[in-house]
Amino acid sequence: MSNAIPFNKKEIKSLISSEFLLVILISTPSAIIAEYFNVPLAWMLGPMIAISIAALMGLKVAMPKLALSGILIILGLYIGTYIDQNLINQMVNWIWTTIIMFFYILVSIIIVSKYLQKFSGYNEKTSIFSAAPGALGPLLILAEHENSDLSQVATAHLIRLININAKNRINI
Repeated sequence: MSNAIPFNKKEIKSLISSEFLLVILISTPSAIIAEYFNVPLAWMLGPMIAISIAALMGLKVAMPKLALSGILIILGLYIGTYIDQNLINQMVNWIWTTIIMFFYILVSIIIVSKYLQKFSGYNEKTSIFSAAPGALGPLLILAEHENSDLSQVATAHLIRLININAKNRINI
């Protein structure tokens, strides 16, 4: 069984690798540019698009598990700060909405997963991780743990994020 935060010599060395330094050098300006142009989720979408393009152009980029774990900790802390007693008290009002959403999302995942298997050649696990909405970071971690194709999962979620943001931009 692997540790949640891999802390070993190999992971520490990967933090100073040229592949990871290239990720930082590409990500930082792309986030600033996306912020300048008011792109929604600029600090996530800017680097995602830029790194995807860099990887497609053949540049060797890498995201060490140690760095990813640190980022997920920060993201969890950030999201956790929005949960307070008022939010917990309101959850009673959302019980039916939550139940309906659960089944809607479950059915959607099944349909999209089957579509990806049939028409895109994804294997079963990869198609499920690709079809699940939101939670890109945890889904990538789970997909990696299950030996799924991370590039297919990341690409599916990148397309989803771009579509959502494009629709928000043109107010559909």
